[in-house]
Amino acid sequence: MYRGASLVAARDKMDETQDAMRAIRSKEFKLIHNLMPERPYCQFNRYKETSYPVLLY
Repeated sequence: MYRGASLVAARDKMDETQDAMRAIRSKEFKLIHNLMPERPYCQFNRYKETSYPVLLY
């Protein structure tokens, strides 16, 4: 990796769940910016609830 190289990532949705985040990673640092801090980390997701019923218990 050359000096100044970095990785930039973004997420706005996960299935039907709105979840906006931005991230940048370099060799020395990692910054994750949550654009929706009012939302819980584990939001309800219909696919997850119906596909993985073991997680309900």
